[in-house]
Amino acid sequence: MKKYAASIEMYIGPMFSGKSTSLRNKMAELMDNAKFAEDGPSYYRFTLEKVESPKLSTWQTHGGVEIEGALINSFSQIKCYTKHLLIDEIQFAFYHCEDDKETETEIFNEIIEGKHVYLAGLNLDWKDVPFQTTGYFTCIADKVNILQSRCHRCGKPAQFTEKITQSQNRFDEKAQYLPICRNCRVQIISVESMQQTSV
Repeated sequence: MKKYAASIEMYIGPMFSGKSTSLRNKMAELMDNAKFAEDGPSYYRFTLEKVESPKLSTWQTHGGVEIEGALINSFSQIKCYTKHLLIDEIQFAFYHCEDDKETETEIFNEIIEGKHVYLAGLNLDWKDVPFQTTGYFTCIADKVNILQSRCHRCGKPAQFTEKITQSQNRFDEKAQYLPICRNCRVQIISVESMQQTSV
């Protein structure tokens, strides 16, 4: 019989939209309301860095909010004994096991049985290509919070991400990214297209 979570809630959007901060705020809320240890939250974050086991770490969101949790490469590294499971950077979930997504999905379903799950992840990469992992979890979520940022060029609401550094890798945690709105994104693409045509 297929297993199910009690609920799955998603926070998705571009860089600087407050995804991790929303997850951190949810964690603080759950900690305040927890009467017993099992009522509290367990916080994990997918990383491109290779880790053999969950690596306790502290990091800051782009908004300066400090978060403490465990860095992981796969769902099999999660040991959650609480009713609430929070996972950040869900777009990287299958990065280290690209050839075994089915097994990873099965492990995920085992872990979340009966739990309230909160996931946060990027919607699109810097080339405007949707992250399949984020899309999958969005489809099975009970609630999806679509967040926006502010365009670094014009200040309007932004739903896209622009890469500032020259690296062409799709996955690059050390690269610099900024949020950008649709109009500014279209202008950049038009200029790049004209430059390529003139070469």
